[in-house]
Amino acid sequence: MTNKLLILFIIAIFFIPFLIEIINLRMLEILKNIIECLKVKRNGVFKISVFKIIYYICLPNIITMLIMLHLNPKIENDFLGSITTILVLIVGFLLNLIFTINSLIEKNAENIRKKGALRILYDLIIYCVLISFALLMISIMLFFTKSNILIYILFTLGIHFFFVFVYLFHTSVQILKISTK
Repeated sequence: MTNKLLILFIIAIFFIPFLIEIINLRMLEILKNIIECLKVKRNGVFKISVFKIIYYICLPNIITMLIMLHLNPKIENDFLGSITTILVLIVGFLLNLIFTINSLIEKNAENIRKKGALRILYDLIIYCVLISFALLMISIMLFFTKSNILIYILFTLGIHFFFVFVYLFHTSVQILKISTK
């Protein structure tokens, strides 16, 4: 038991610089922009879309509850190792995208519409990095304890991450359409 606690302590120390960087980010503004993405224009007024809230928040929870109730998944260390490897690759990909988007924002300072779209894309990527980081931490914690609550959170965040990643792709396509106009 003490070896597991020592390894967990070393991992926690390893991620402290990353947590400090997260605190230094403009997290409230990013979360506010993510909530703005849930709004739809109706009759000239932006209102929060009930469909988007169900799709991005409720649907991942419902799918996870169905998985947990009917399949009762058993998480093995091999599965966790695969998930951890995939998450590390996704985080690396997303961090590379952040640097690319930053350079595009600086290059397109005069085009306000495109700059706004790129800012939304940047915030979505930061949000995906945060979700990936949370998934990575949960999968590392599952190496030490096989808690059903952690498995539920892992599945819910994973499904939510997939839906947000699809929205990220959709937003990228919209920016490409702006670029060609």
